[in-house]
Amino acid sequence: MTAFVIILEMTGDHHAVIPIMAVSMISYVTSQLLSHEPLYHGLSRVFIAAAIRVKRTAG
Repeated sequence: MTAFVIILEMTGDHHAVIPIMAVSMISYVTSQLLSHEPLYHGLSRVFIAAAIRVKRTAG
């Protein structure tokens, strides 16, 4: 939903409010159907696990 506000402020096109809101909601629902975990949470878990493995093998 934050993307909707940012795009609206960047374009300044207040006639596009409803279409931008609709696309934002559709994309949110689609992402929830595909994966319940946010992208950056999943990526951070992978990076943290790799860092822990490196630390264990180095020390």
